Amino acid sequence: IAYNGWAFSGATAEDLGIGNFPGANTDWTLADNAALYDVRELYVFVDAGNSFQINCTPATVSLDAAGQASVTAEMVTDAVIGNCGITDIALSQSTFNCSNIGENSVTVTVTRNGLPFTCTSTVTVVDDIDPELQVTGTTLELGCDPSVADIEAALGSATASDNCGSLVPDVTTDPVTVVGTNNSQTRHFTATDASSNSVTQSRTVTWPADCNVAVPHIFHASISCESFMSGGAPLEYACYTTAGNKVKKVSPKNFYYYAVVHAPAVLGAGNSFYVDVVQTKSCASFKMFSIQGNQVRAHNLQCTKLSNGSEVSVGQGRVKISNATPGTAYVISVKYDGKGIEGSAFSGQAPTCAYSFETRVTTSGAFGTGTLVAGSEGGLEVRPNCVVPEPVDVESRIAFMNAEASEDIVASPNPSVNFFDVIFSQLPAKNASVKIYDANGRLIQTVVNINAKEIRLGSNLKAGVYYAEVINGNERKTLRLVKAR
Repeated sequence: IAYNGWAFSGATAEDLGIGNFPGANTDWTLADNAALYDVRELYVFVDAGNSFQINCTPATVSLDAAGQASVTAEMVTDAVIGNCGITDIALSQSTFNCSNIGENSVTVTVTRNGLPFTCTSTVTVVDDIDPELQVTGTTLELGCDPSVADIEAALGSATASDNCGSLVPDVTTDPVTVVGTNNSQTRHFTATDASSNSVTQSRTVTWPADCNVAVPHIFHASISCESFMSGGAPLEYACYTTAGNKVKKVSPKNFYYYAVVHAPAVLGAGNSFYVDVVQTKSCASFKMFSIQGNQVRAHNLQCTKLSNGSEVSVGQGRVKISNATPGTAYVISVKYDGKGIEGSAFSGQAPTCAYSFETRVTTSGAFGTGTLVAGSEGGLEVRPNCVVPEPVDVESRIAFMNAEASEDIVASPNPSVNFFDVIFSQLPAKNASVKIYDANGRLIQTVVNINAKEIRLGSNLKAGVYYAEVINGNERKTLRLVKAR
């Protein structure tokens, strides 16, 4: 600090002032009490800390796929090394991970002319990456009557991963609904991380709503037990002519009812049980089809006759099976006589009458009061003044379809009471598929994108005859499948 003035000659100390001595340049001078003057250097020190400041700015960074993020000095301050004597800029934290999600205080230290200056920046770390779901399950199109385990396997399960660690997906399953002719059920998988990022995937599984597979039970009289087991053609309907208001003649003259039953878990005396074949009709004035010559019989699956039964009343048949083993399968046959309904009266226009047949098993009790065998229901329409179609030679039809097919695709075991393994001699072509049809040509199950030499099918099929159409590249082959249960 300078004093702008001069000391008097009588001063006792030197005074500091701005000199304007005549003939001299203006300068800082010292004056003593002898009024002698001399030029001296003056150093003025300014406190830089009272005027230099740094500015910090907030920053937002997103975690990457590995759950990491970082900031640089340029992101949190406008200070630049090399400007104004700045030699260094340091951050108290420059890298972040999932544990830092949210606001973080970062101290910025700037070194200028050897002195430190600081400020604080708020760094906000965010996670904006959705989790990933890995969903697995079997086919989305199930066959008829799938088990709970089959549906569960088809709906599937899921695992989840996230850049901030593993997650356990939330799983919700909708109730079964009917869409068109199919049952449908959907399962939803949702993964949500700690930052509320969320992803959802769903699997919808369908299977036939009408799972009473139309397994045929009524056959032409030419169809033996062996033919029934190997896929004989069913009788579609019967016909009758009229004379006045009565049934005159019925064709075909005879027909068979076939069904497969299993011995119950609890048997009667002598390890026996009874099989009742019950006949009903829709036309009250029509007679029952009678049983020809008491031909109610039980066979094993190889069609060896085991026992004979009888007609307990018109059109109602019973056979007793002895020395049975619980769960053993038997083929039941009843031969009906078309003449039984001849002479039936009606009024007005000749009607179409529906006859129904079903099988029941019991160890004792009155006829027809036993347990209904699931899938044993068979029906036959009797139509006026029509022509009965000739039976289709299924064997010839399959032989024709397979004439150009190789022999390297087989089904085993066949017949089977559990399942069929469709076996390829070589790894199948890309997009190989199998379609299973019932005896009436209705599609039951489809399996696509087969990539193994062996695939198991048919565990859910009821007893009856089915056809598996195997498409392997340019090759197409049809296999007849006989399910004994």
